[in-house]
This record gives sequence, structure tokens and C-alpha cells, in this order.
Amino acid sequence: MSQVKRILISKDPFLANKSTLWQEKGFWPASWISHPNKLAKPFVTAYKLDFKLVKDSEFNIHVTADERYELFLDGKRIGRGSERGDADNWFFETYQLNLKKGKHLIVAKVWSLGDKAPMAQMSVEAGFLLAAEAEFEELISTGFANWQVMELKGFDFQIPPATFWRGARLSLDAKQYAWGFENGKGNWQTAKVGKRASNKVIAYVWYKVHRLVAATLPAMLAKKIGDISAKYIDDAKISNSKEVKIDFQNNATDKLDSWQNLLDGKQKITIAANSSQRIILDMNDYYCLFYELSVSKGKNAKVQIHSAESLYTDTKFVEKGHRDQLENKYFNGVGDDFVCDGGNLRRLEPIQFQAGRYWQIQ
Repeated sequence: MSQVKRILISKDPFLANKSTLWQEKGFWPASWISHPNKLAKPFVTAYKLDFKLVKDSEFNIHVTADERYELFLDGKRIGRGSERGDADNWFFETYQLNLKKGKHLIVAKVWSLGDKAPMAQMSVEAGFLLAAEAEFEELISTGFANWQVMELKGFDFQIPPATFWRGARLSLDAKQYAWGFENGKGNWQTAKVGKRASNKVIAYVWYKVHRLVAATLPAMLAKKIGDISAKYIDDAKISNSKEVKIDFQNNATDKLDSWQNLLDGKQKITIAANSSQRIILDMNDYYCLFYELSVSKGKNAKVQIHSAESLYTDTKFVEKGHRDQLENKYFNGVGDDFVCDGGNLRRLEPIQFQAGRYWQIQ
């Protein structure tokens, strides 16, 4: 079985450039790649590489993107990045791969949001970079290997006025989305090869570059959160739910057990056609997290997943009162919207982590 480990390194993996030419110092044996069409930000792309190993192999790959990426190996997510920096300190992550001989697939999902990115997010030029070490450079590295690219459609991004610094929340029309891209499905084309990758040694170039630096932070903690409570259910609609007070006299308590079982991984839930449900979840603590909600069927059904630190005491959305209280309060959170395509086991998820104690699913 293939194994992957995210590791931290203390120095540039290609610092010992063997070239005697000073012009070559600082360059990596890889190049940035991008979509051949000049896409207008914000946009989301996917990159893929099919390759074959003639023997069991262990080697490191170094990965980054402008602006952010998710990395998949043989259909499974193995990492997220890049650690945020600036043009003179553009971080890359290192993954130690231990792969069995045979065919493999690397896929990266990359998004470039431009002025709709979080305020902390810098950008130089949209693209993706993967550099493999030793004899695997030409087989796997971007700029050498036959990497392909595809625009992932269906996304729209809107900045919430109250929390504009956090960047845009997504709205996804699942009918346009390339489901299964992480397994290589979709309409791909050859990626455009761009500038050579370079580290901080290079200083003579007049154009703006990503000066690559090894990531300093370990991989984000990845574990399921178990202590989640289903607190409240009513039939408020997405269009006006923030104006509908949480009234426990309207709490559909007969449905709470089913939702709690869903959260505990014990059962599925079926929502009737042409109906609405609003469920309020209490995480019992404040979390920064990535959610996943798997849905099937329900073509054109709308799903909204929003989070909040607390509920509000009135519709002016200023006073919050006691954070533990839900009764007679109003939920006005921030999150993502989805339109279902009717397919099976569609995984609804954000591209950026969300934060809060309370979650509203509609």
C-alpha cells in the first residue's frame, strides 16, 4: 500500500545547484504551470499527472500554488497548502511518498480568488508547482512531465459585507462541476509551462517571482469532531431564515434523533421533495474546520451551510447576549451555498476553512 507523510525540512532541497553558471544559481529543476487560457480571477483549476513507477520507490515532492491548493494521490486527499507568505517568502510543502510500482495519479485543485481572497492572501501569478527529487524530476515535476489542466466550473464567490477580511464564501452549482476530477475524470488539456521555479538565492531577475521557502508549519490537524449536538429543527426557508426567530415551541423534536444519528455516523437522512428544513448544530466549542456533507439525488435542491460564533438577540444583528443561549435568538452566519445536481454521494465542502461554534444547515 502506498504511504504519504507530510514532513518539514530546514533548507532548500535544490540549493546545491550543480551548474557552474551564476545565472543558474537559485533555479529549481521545475517550472510553474497554469491554464493555457488567461482566466479572469476568481477561478478554480485542477491539474493532473498520470505516471508509472517501474519499481517500489520512496522520494520527496515539494508542492506549492498561487494562491492555494488541495493535493490528491490516487484519488485520496493527502494535503493542503500553501502556508501563507509573500512574494519574497513563498512557502512550499514537502511530502514524502512511498509508492508501490505501477500506475499512479497526482491531482491538485488550485484556486486563485484575486480581490475576493482573504486580506492575508498574497499573489504573484496564478499557477501550480510540483518538484520531485533525484531521478523522478523528469517523470513527475511540473515543466518536465505531461501535466494536464482543467478549469473547474460552477463556482461563484461573494464577499460577506460583515466579514469581508475573511474573503469570499463560495456558491457552487453542482450541475456544472466536474465530479470525480480527483480520479482523473473530466475534459483535460495540456498545461502551459511558465517561469522556472526559484528560491531566495536568485536576485538578478527584473520580473516578479515566487521566491520559494520551505514551510515552517506542520500539517493542519485532521480529525473528526465528535461532540456535536443537534439542537433545533424547523421549516424556515433559506430566503428568510435569518429573520425567523429560534422558537423552541416550533422545535421539531421528533426529527432531532435522526439528525443526531447522522452526526454520529449511524444513519442517513431523507429530506422530502419540495420541503425545507433548518437544523442548528452546537459544536460545544469554537472551531476552525473544514466540513463535509455527502448528499444524493435532489436535483436543483438548495443546500446552505453557515457558521456563527453566537446567535443574535434581534434582527439588528448587533447584540449577542449569552453565547450558550439559542431560545428567542436569530442566526445570521457566514458560509457556503450549493445547488445539487441529482448525483449520488456528492461531497459538499468549502475551499477555505470556516470558523464558529454554531452551524446552520438548510
